[in-house]
This record gives sequence, C-alpha cells and structure tokens, in this order.
Amino acid sequence: MSTRIAFFGGGNMAASLIAGLRQAGWAGADIVVVDRNADKLAALHARHDVVTASSIEAADLDVDVVMLAVKPQVMDEAIAALRAALGTRRPLAISIAAGIPLSVLNLWLGADIPCIRTMPNTPSQLGVGATGLYAPPSISHEARDLADRIMATAGINVWVNDETDIDTIIATSGSGPAYYFAFMEAMIDAATDMGLPRESAQELVLQTALGAARMACESGDDPATLRAKVTSKGGTTAEALAQFQQADLAGIVARAMQASADRAGVMAGELAERAASQQAVASFNPGVREELVESHYEACGRHSNPRRRPIMANTNNALLFLVDTVLSLYILVLLLRVILQLVHADFMNPVSQFVWQITRMPVNALRSVIPRYRNWDVPALVLVFILCYALIQAVLALGAPGYGPQLVPAVAWAILKAATLVCNLYFFTLIIQAVMSWFSPNQYSPATAILFTINEPLLRPVRRVIPTFSGIDLSPLVVIIGLQLVSRLLPLPGLFR
Repeated sequence: MSTRIAFFGGGNMAASLIAGLRQAGWAGADIVVVDRNADKLAALHARHDVVTASSIEAADLDVDVVMLAVKPQVMDEAIAALRAALGTRRPLAISIAAGIPLSVLNLWLGADIPCIRTMPNTPSQLGVGATGLYAPPSISHEARDLADRIMATAGINVWVNDETDIDTIIATSGSGPAYYFAFMEAMIDAATDMGLPRESAQELVLQTALGAARMACESGDDPATLRAKVTSKGGTTAEALAQFQQADLAGIVARAMQASADRAGVMAGELAERAASQQAVASFNPGVREELVESHYEACGRHSNPRRRPIMANTNNALLFLVDTVLSLYILVLLLRVILQLVHADFMNPVSQFVWQITRMPVNALRSVIPRYRNWDVPALVLVFILCYALIQAVLALGAPGYGPQLVPAVAWAILKAATLVCNLYFFTLIIQAVMSWFSPNQYSPATAILFTINEPLLRPVRRVIPTFSGIDLSPLVVIIGLQLVSRLLPLPGLFR
C-alpha cells in the first residue's frame, strides 16, 4: 500500500519536496497539496500531477503523513482547521516551518498526533539542501524512517538527539547559505572596486564558489587540507588569509553563528509563550501559561526560560498590580455612584459628595452624548464598561503577552468583570458595616449612614426569610455568602479576577 502525503502550504520548500518525491517514485495521486493560492495549485498540478485543494475542508485527508509547510504566523490557525478535518485519523505530522518548537506543535496538534520537527534550508529547492531532523523518543522507528525518506528527496539529512541542537542547525545550515551569499557579495564588490566589470566579477565569484564547494564535497579532503593545498608560503593567497586572520575571521563567524542560534531560541520561546498564553486564557486558568512555557524549555533541555529576566518580570508584575489596582478602585467608585443614585442616598452626605466629586468630570463628559435613563446613571455605567474593557486589555498585554487583543471575548469579559466588581463592592461594604457596628454600635457617622443606605435593600428581604438567631442578625452573613457564590459562578477567567 502506497504512502499518501498531504502538504499544507504549497510554497517553494513544499514544491521542492514534491518534485523530489515524484522523482523518487511517489505517484501524483498520493500527494495532496492544500493552499489558498490558486496559481500555486495550478502550477503544481500541471508540473507534478498532484491532487490539489484550496482549503483544508475540501481536501482528501485520508493520508499517512501531513507536511506542515505554512508560514509560522498562521500555523496555529492551519493546525486548528486540520484537527477538525482529520476527525479520528492520526497521521504522522512533519513540520518544515522554521522556529516552531515541538512543545508548541504538540500543544496545537494534541498529544495523540506524532510530530517530527525538521529544519531544511533554501538549497533544498534545488535538491541539494541540508536538513536537520529531531524526533522525540515516543516516535517509532518506522515513522523516523518515513520522515527520513521524505526529506532525503531534497538533499542530505542529519538527525539530532536533542531539540536544542536544532538551534545550532539553524545557525549552521539554515542560515548558512546567507553567510556564503554575503561573502560572495563582498568579493563581487571588492573585485568591482578593483576595476573588473561587475558582470565579470559576479561570474568569477559564483563559479569559484561552486568549484570550491564541489572540491570540498568530492575531493575527499577536509576544508583545512584544501585551504593548505592552495596556499603557497609567502604567496598571494597566504597574504589574503593573513588579513582574514588579523580581522579574526574565525571569531566573527563563531559570534555570528552563536547570535543566530540564540535568536532561534528566543523566537522559539516567544512562540511557546504565545501558545501558552492562548491556552491559559482559553482554559480560564492563568497558571497553565507558566506550566506550558516552562515545559517548552524543559523539553528543549534548558532549566529555565532564557528570555526571562527577574528584574523585567518583577517590573511587569508590579506594573500589572498598579494598573489593576488603580482601575479597579476607580471602577468601584463609579459603581458606588450608580448604587447611591439607585437607593436615593443623601446627596449632602460627605461620602456621597466625595464620590460625586471624584467621578464628576469623566461622567459629565459622557453625559453630553449619553443621557440618563430614569434613575439609571447610564453615562457612569458606560464609563464602567469602558474602564473594564481597558483593564481586560491591560491584563492581557502584561499578564499574557502574545495573546493579543480579542474584541468579542474581551467585551464579554469586561461585562463579567463589572459584575464581579459589583459583588466585591457589596461584599466589602457589608464587611465594613459589620466591623463598624461592632466597635461603635450606636454612634452615628456619615460612613455608617451611607453603608446602611446601600446595604439595607439587600439585607431587608433576607431578614424576612431568615429570623435572628439568639439576637444575632444573620442576614449579612447570608448575603456575603450569596455574593461570593455568584462571583465564583461568573465564567470570568482567573487571569482577570
């Protein structure tokens, strides 16, 4: 039975692999290509007689292998659609997308779909590429062999035992072609500056690079031996190499490759954090985020996130606390303003005056475009919603970076946040009223008067149902428990509470 392969993405890398597979004997009917670009699909079908589909939903996914070849920035969306379309089928997934670690791929794919990570380079488009591959221990030998056969159609394969080595492969063969191109550019520019026509300089440099590469591959000698053979003592090549040595060419290359590997690790970490943040918000559990991010670094053989800096983390947490506290307090004051109007509180009470003064300017600004409705201070309620929405987005930005603003869920969360704050407001006013009654049961103060006015509409109906017990009024306790129960039943993610 033949092995069927589906490519998700029909770009240059996928096209080169498809060409290699066809040359290796794979039938066109056993290769499915999914891409939104109709021109790419038409070209691939005309050249290789493969099956094409413009969407995952329209594709025949009765396949043994799925090649994840879409751009990294849309990979999560593509995998979500793929998961839905696969149903109960669980093919081998092979990723050729740069920079996406297995921890993220497994999070998107699910633990039940085996996945192998690969890092091909651009010469793979000509069938002379170099690909690094990593498979976790859970992958079977048969799956590894199948991935090896597929990727070998684009050039040579090198397997690594640790996923962190993929970062080194990125710095070596993944980014490597650009190093050679940059060196060729420099040689062409230098030859041109020395008087050669640019076309002649380019022709000489490119042919020299090709010849040198073939000698390194086919002569049987290592590069150091080949360099020594072409270098005569006191000659022109020796003089040029002395300049390279004086400029610390080896050190420059080592630092450049280390910078490339470090950047690959940072990018992988950013993707892990983004995926973990999305999962944490989606699961309504902020603790999920740190667990998933750390699992990425553990899977990659690191003890901790290299991007995490304690000072920056503490600053972020402090800023999040400050924003959350200030906005929540002001929202509570706005809600208190609305409640005071609904219960017809004494406007001349100093507490009422303070609430009015501190909220007057923004509410009056909104009142010019939004009128009141009966006893409801609609401008104040609109301002509450606006501030709750701003608070949700601030928490997302500071507490779950990478998740990004989401309009519809954020609107719903803002409404739930306002409802939660109403419960909290009554919870604290009841507690404060109870404490003040213990210390000064018969003493009048503006605060106790306002608290009584606010809380009594909630306590009075409860008192009618639940009598006093040994002279103790149980209504505050019942209302407090009820408020906490309602607050916990509200489906607001813990990240925003």
